[in-house]
Amino acid sequence: MLADGIGVIIASRILKCPLPQRVTGFEFVSRLLESGRSFYLYGSKPGVADAAAENLRAKGVNVVGARHGYFDDDSEVINDINEKKPNILLVCLGAPKQEKWIAANKHRLNVNLCTGVGSTLDIMAGNVRRAPTFIQKWGIEWLYRAIVQPSRIPRLAAIPRFLLGVRRESSRRKKAEKIRQNSII
Repeated sequence: MLADGIGVIIASRILKCPLPQRVTGFEFVSRLLESGRSFYLYGSKPGVADAAAENLRAKGVNVVGARHGYFDDDSEVINDINEKKPNILLVCLGAPKQEKWIAANKHRLNVNLCTGVGSTLDIMAGNVRRAPTFIQKWGIEWLYRAIVQPSRIPRLAAIPRFLLGVRRESSRRKKAEKIRQNSII
């Protein structure tokens, strides 16, 4: 999992394990594309993965396959992925769906790396623009995305719930540690 979302960054601070920096799916994939490996693009709406593949191929990237994320039967896409033998599978189904899909299917995939990278295909297809650099640096890309894509607002509501859960878990751990220390004395 990448330290992409602002929730993960804030959670790392709450848990006193601050991450050195945020790494977005797009930035991670941009670096991977320079590796000379082969790629399979899976996810997003119909046409998006194909458009992203076309754009990447025009830049010399070895994209061996692309499929949108709207399937009832995972076997079809998994068979296609395994048949095309990519080194790297980029899964863009949105969180947490992409992470759940990877966890459920990783044992069936013959790839070296399988990673969830959110809206990366939409950006690579040219359908979504990234926030200006200063907004990215300030850590408020989530706000920019909510403004330009209001349909994302319900998903953003999960961030405070997630952080509340992290805060509760942090408090529970502190109490357990205090009890443990008191029982040693």
